[in-house]
Amino acid sequence: MSENRKVKMTIKIDQSVKEKINKYRNYGYNPAEIITMGIILLEDSKNFELLLGNRKLEEKTTKEMIKLKKSIEKLNKRIDKIKYNNDNCKVQEIIRQITEDEIIPREQIVHYCHVKPEKLEK
Repeated sequence: MSENRKVKMTIKIDQSVKEKINKYRNYGYNPAEIITMGIILLEDSKNFELLLGNRKLEEKTTKEMIKLKKSIEKLNKRIDKIKYNNDNCKVQEIIRQITEDEIIPREQIVHYCHVKPEKLEK
């Protein structure tokens, strides 16, 4: 009972692929070796494409994080300048007073409305 049995496979190939196989056959490779090398190269190229895709995704994510950080800094500067109904009370102080289970809707900050903290449902 030998585990290493040869298995014969039949695959259909296009004329252009046949021409490429014949080209490499002239270099001394047999068709099975050529097809095996092609499959290995294809898998490697797919892995390479995945690596490239991951790299591009990392770059995109980094750019988005930088944009987000800049917009947060811009919003914080704006918040520092804004005053609400109570002229003596700046937004920063109001935000400090709000506990962890309360939020200020972003629209209220951006559109200068009176701050009414809302409870988060747990």
